[in-house]
Amino acid sequence: MIDDEEVVCRDLHGNLHRVRLATRDGFATPASMLVQQIVTGPNDVPFLRKYVPAEAGRRDPRLYDLLDNEIRMIAQLTRVLGGRAGEVPVLAGYNVDVEEPFVLLRPYAGQPAADGLRLLDQDGKRRFQVGVLRALHLIGAAGVVHGALSLDVLRWNGSIVQLVDFEWAQGAGEPRRAGTGPRQSPERLQGTGVADPRDDVWSAGVLIRELVLGRQALAAPADQSADPVRLRERLDGVFRPVEQRPTAADLLRRMHVTAPDVRPVDVLAGFGDGYRMFETMCRRKGGAPPGAPAPKAEPVPGRRGWRRLFAGGRGGRDGGRTARAEA
Repeated sequence: MIDDEEVVCRDLHGNLHRVRLATRDGFATPASMLVQQIVTGPNDVPFLRKYVPAEAGRRDPRLYDLLDNEIRMIAQLTRVLGGRAGEVPVLAGYNVDVEEPFVLLRPYAGQPAADGLRLLDQDGKRRFQVGVLRALHLIGAAGVVHGALSLDVLRWNGSIVQLVDFEWAQGAGEPRRAGTGPRQSPERLQGTGVADPRDDVWSAGVLIRELVLGRQALAAPADQSADPVRLRERLDGVFRPVEQRPTAADLLRRMHVTAPDVRPVDVLAGFGDGYRMFETMCRRKGGAPPGAPAPKAEPVPGRRGWRRLFAGGRGGRDGGRTARAEA
């Protein structure tokens, strides 16, 4: 990447934009595997840029899939929630058909949650738990399953919890990818069935126990036998099989909080050409759009083959970038 460059990207509706970006600062979040930086566009408007450097992509091609997940799921959230929910990132633009594919997001809110939790009193921790459940309710209502909930993907500004880094996310109803770690639901660990927003509720239950009891709770993430009565009541059913598990909205009601109203719409309705273009690309390389039936198993081509399909053999680094983006 260079400090100042002109790029071509698509917005949420598929419209092409040619913009000049200036790199300001490096940026990192604990759970992300993508390179991140703060850039500014026209009128010094800041964006968070997440991208795959060419050399990193050659070493680890799965980075391209992580970026695709990020774009696909945040596009879904931006469309359904209208970019107005502070609990989730907002898509500004993307280009997956360049040498170093990228996404532009509005800058994240707040600070890493782990940095601020040490200073919270009991009331603050309760507000934080409510914020986590609000974020999960919003993404679940939008048909998105984060799949990697932990403190590392949460940010906190004192009033709102923002859930970030959707690199491992899936659409509800897609075949579950197997996950790892003590906060994963049994269904996610086994990679069986289809992704369900209540997968994240299990992870939230583990996280809430961790916030109340300390990290020792991770030794037996779902063992509530010695938990305080109020905590057991709050998390009742969270560690049951997914079809018996409460939703994030159910847990909010137990905390006497009304879940925000979300009215999901048809994934394809009104999304514009941008969604269809990106989803068509994902299908050609073996992915599936949120909420759509998974295609039958077929050999999945590597990223380089998929890129050749759209890039052809044109141009050098800069000339090729513009030609490929506008094709």
